[in-house]
Amino acid sequence: MKILLFGLFLFGSFPYFSHANTTCRGRVESVSLHPVGAFLQFNYGFGTQMHCKLTETWNDVSKEVCTALFAQLLAAQLSGRKIEARYNDDFECSADNLGDFEKTKHLMYYMTIIGGDV
Repeated sequence: MKILLFGLFLFGSFPYFSHANTTCRGRVESVSLHPVGAFLQFNYGFGTQMHCKLTETWNDVSKEVCTALFAQLLAAQLSGRKIEARYNDDFECSADNLGDFEKTKHLMYYMTIIGGDV
């Protein structure tokens, strides 16, 4: 009985979190650099958000990752293919939830180019 109670205490004393996962897909409509501050902005159907800066770490994204993201977004736009972005938060993909012409409200943790027909 003591082992059972200790097990319940131990299990209950560690918080466990469940992270919802949101996946947004869309065709890249625009990719741009803000002329002041070198902010990378892009729109894939859910508003235009500023995600990172090409000149320094900003929004927890290094300039190296931002440069790679810029190249990936340009490739998707030029090829007419869609991207898939994943977020830890639980929300509906929309400009209201991601932001429009402002710093993104949710930082993506993954992005990939997907086929044009998806």
